Amino acid sequence: MKYLVCIAIFFSCFLTGEAFGHHGGVGIGPGKSGPINTTPATTLRKGHFWVDFRLESMKFDRFTEGELLDFARQGNEVHSVSFRWSTVLTGAYGVTDNLLAGLRLPYISREGIREGHGEEEITEIHRHGDSAGLGDATLFGQYRVFHLDIKALEVSALFGLKLPTGRTTARTRQGPRFETELQPGSGSWDPMAGFAVTKRWGKFSMDSNILYIFTTQGSQRTILGDAFLYNLAASYRIGEIRHVHYYMEGNHVHEKEHTRLAWDLVAELNGEWHGKNEISGKDDDNSGGNQVFFSPGVRATIADRYAAFFSVGIPILQDMNGKEQEADYRFVLGIGIGF
Repeated sequence: MKYLVCIAIFFSCFLTGEAFGHHGGVGIGPGKSGPINTTPATTLRKGHFWVDFRLESMKFDRFTEGELLDFARQGNEVHSVSFRWSTVLTGAYGVTDNLLAGLRLPYISREGIREGHGEEEITEIHRHGDSAGLGDATLFGQYRVFHLDIKALEVSALFGLKLPTGRTTARTRQGPRFETELQPGSGSWDPMAGFAVTKRWGKFSMDSNILYIFTTQGSQRTILGDAFLYNLAASYRIGEIRHVHYYMEGNHVHEKEHTRLAWDLVAELNGEWHGKNEISGKDDDNSGGNQVFFSPGVRATIADRYAAFFSVGIPILQDMNGKEQEADYRFVLGIGIGF
């Protein structure tokens, strides 16, 4: 078992979105440090809920109008997006001490969409505006398959299904529908599977997870590329204010310790690989690629129930296919409550 766990940690850390990788807080119980974007192996206790609301934003390195016109002259009608915003509501429930089930509901907005368009010798910039609406919901589960309490080591299996509940009919200012890759929803049923590993040493913890998303055909005869998410996080509790509460039970006085306020520093490596999109049976060579972000952040835990967190993602590796946009930065902020 030790060798299996070591192998799992190795592959989850070194194998080089929007699913498990963005609900890191769900698996963290009261009084424990934990990541913001990485999924930990820790599950909720039986009968407990966790609700997480977060805002995610990514700023892209926009193509200039000159670049878009050059692409169009070469026969490539490439899009440029300024920002992508996601507001995400996630809820999870502890079915047993080792099994949790949850639902993720996003609202997605892409702003400042432009495209170079060419017909014969005439090229021009089309300013399509914004694409916004409800995104696809994700049903997910997490089953803890291994828990060695004395070593504070946990391993969990991750699984889920993205549902075609999002909007697929957003239109440009000119009237036509946006391509599926620019829609809030994809119109496809996408299963996913992976695993997570957590190891704790007192105030310090390490978490890692991988997740593969198998995409299927969605709206407008489009298959968005498969996705592979891989994350590694280190968390350290830098400060904690504790409170001891005394209460009577029968004729005996008992004490229970609570965390009034705790601060965690978090550092993560968050990677995403996306395959090429397929449109009407043909690969889009200007889609997909691999990105890795270094994501420092901070988490505050209040009264063992509430959490607030903030993380900034700085790209350190961007290997994109064709004329695919790179990212300037991204950030995540949010709040959560357990009960």
